[in-house]
Amino acid sequence: MPTIRCPNCETDKYLNPYGYWNYVGPIQCDVCSSIINVKIEKGTVTKTDFVKKASVPTEVKADLEEAGKCYNACAYRACVTMCRRALEGALDAKNAGGPLLVDKLKDLRNRNVLSAAQFKVATVIRQFGNYGAHPQDDLLESVTKGDAEAIMGITEQIILKFFPEN
Repeated sequence: MPTIRCPNCETDKYLNPYGYWNYVGPIQCDVCSSIINVKIEKGTVTKTDFVKKASVPTEVKADLEEAGKCYNACAYRACVTMCRRALEGALDAKNAGGPLLVDKLKDLRNRNVLSAAQFKVATVIRQFGNYGAHPQDDLLESVTKGDAEAIMGITEQIILKFFPEN
């Protein structure tokens, strides 16, 4: 049975091996709400990364968790689409202006809420999310497992920069 120990409060969380036999994504501590990114392969935890307790809005957390579920179901286009949704939810929570995600990104860049590097990374998330959501705009034949894993990781990182630890 995969077990994750929270680095913040040192509480063990036991995971159902049927749901977490092969899993990549966030796990939230039941005690302190810290987020730990994990990678579980064949029931064995192979990687953990402590993300810290963050003030990420509930809706954005739910979108990130759903992205992880999509990834683990090998639904990689759905995963990157949920990452795009989480990013847009985070931008809305930061009062980004504009009707489209691209406009919201430009608004936060112009107001120096986003650095140039963060803007570039967020633009990549937006583009991959568009590929997953809009087949007529699909510039990729498919979104690969590696693409989805990378997009999920950078989405979590950029969102955590928006919402620092409490």
